[in-house]
Amino acid sequence: KAIRRVDADVLQITLVRHGSLLQEALEDVPHSWVLARVPARWRGLPGFSIVLRDVPRWDDFVSTRSKSLRGTLRNRHKRLEARGHVEFGWCRTIPDAVAVLSWLFRTKRRWAERRGVSLAYLKDDRVRDFFVALARRMDLSKVPLVAFVKVEGVTVAASVNLVGSRTVEGLVTTYDEAFAVCSVGALLAEFLVKWSHANGRDFDFRPQYAEYKASWANRRTWYETRVVMLRARGRLAEFSLLFGQLVRVRRKCAEYAMRLLEGMRSP
Repeated sequence: KAIRRVDADVLQITLVRHGSLLQEALEDVPHSWVLARVPARWRGLPGFSIVLRDVPRWDDFVSTRSKSLRGTLRNRHKRLEARGHVEFGWCRTIPDAVAVLSWLFRTKRRWAERRGVSLAYLKDDRVRDFFVALARRMDLSKVPLVAFVKVEGVTVAASVNLVGSRTVEGLVTTYDEAFAVCSVGALLAEFLVKWSHANGRDFDFRPQYAEYKASWANRRTWYETRVVMLRARGRLAEFSLLFGQLVRVRRKCAEYAMRLLEGMRSP
């Protein structure tokens, strides 16, 4: 009923979790017929999280992860410790949080530019400024926001997280590429998961596949973007959605053809 009162022709609702009350409620409103015919794997994203609050001991959870993950983490810790004094922690003062946040978004932007990745939020300094303002309003000694890894006092990895009463949600993470051989980002993830367990919280990696998320997660979910047609003229948006899907199919066919050609050229 609330959605039908929205003064718009089309309403896009991103990352609706499958099986949630919101998803069930949206079944009774008119959807895009284009997206309804797109393969499920194209419509959404997998979500990865860890249920930790019911696990009594940290070792009980770690024992359920693969031996290769545990062995790799030990080796990465050794490599990192060989670089100098290592510190994992949360920013507890506003100056520290502001400095680490500035480093995080500056480093993440460079990372994206080197790879030709276009992410709107990294180009908008207001996103960084929002989290800086948020840090200034919070009591960081009670509710942490910014986690870091420092070597000899210098930040080499950092992340912004939302710490709730039941769950820690990872939002933005980045690392110094000079420390890639140490997989310092993965070590920061380990610190966050371990902290979450020690403080009686689950950990949510958020939607989007990444190998490290899959290796840690013990619960998977599925998210889809829903496009709701509120008015008859909203159906005109179907042409734009259809064109976007055709471009996507063309790109995937081109990628498939290139892989075939490369396979034929290889001895």
